Amino acid sequence: MKLSLSMIVKNEERFLPGCLESVRGLVDEIVIADTGSTDTTKEIAESFSARVVDCAWRDDFAAARKESLKNTTGDWILYPDADERIDASFHAELRRLIAAGKGDAFLLNLKSKIGTKEGAQYHLVSYPRLFRKMKGVRFSGKVHEQITPALTEARARILQTDVIIDHLGYAQDDDVILQKAQRNKRLLLEQVARRENYGYALYQLAQTEIVLGEIEPGLEHLDQAIAA
Repeated sequence: MKLSLSMIVKNEERFLPGCLESVRGLVDEIVIADTGSTDTTKEIAESFSARVVDCAWRDDFAAARKESLKNTTGDWILYPDADERIDASFHAELRRLIAAGKGDAFLLNLKSKIGTKEGAQYHLVSYPRLFRKMKGVRFSGKVHEQITPALTEARARILQTDVIIDHLGYAQDDDVILQKAQRNKRLLLEQVARRENYGYALYQLAQTEIVLGEIEPGLEHLDQAIAA
C-alpha cells in the first residue's frame, strides 16, 4: 500500500524541516500545497523530494487541503501540519495498521503544549489524520478543517490508535497565539454563518473567543455548540 503525505504550508521554514525529517522512511510520497511562501519553505520541501504545488490562498483551509489531496497518488493519506512531529517509534505501527486492512481511517492523538512556560498545560485530542483515499472523501471548513464528516458519510471504519503526534504550534509566544486566534475567529464566524460543520465550528469559535479573553460570548457559543 502506497502512503502519501499531504500538507499545506505558508512560510514554514522554521518548522517544516523537523516535520519532514520525522516522517522520513514512513511515507512513500510527499505532496505539499504552498499558499504563497516568501521564505525558503519551497526549497526545504524540495530538498526532501516533495512535490510542491502552488495554491492561491482563498481564506479557506479546506480548499488548500483539497488541492494537495488531489495531487497525491497513494492509497492512503497522512496529513500532518508543518509544526507537527511523528516519532520514529510509531512508524512500524502505522504501517501495520495500514497493512492489516481492519480500518479505513485511524485516529492519531495530537499532543499540544500550550504556551512556552515551564509546567505548561498539554492538550490531547484525537483526529483521523490517517485515512484511506476514498471517492467523495474531502475536507470541509474554512478553518479547523475536518475530514471526519466526509468519512462518516462514506461509512468509513474509523479506529482509535495509540500513536501520538507532537504539535508545537501552540508552544509559542502569546502574541503569535493571539494573531492566529484573531484570524481564526474571522474565518469561524463566516463558517458559522454558513452553518458548515455547524456544531464543531461553534465549538472552535468558543475556544477561540476564550483564548482572546472574550469569555462571555465564548461560553454562550459553547452552549450553542452543545445544543447543536
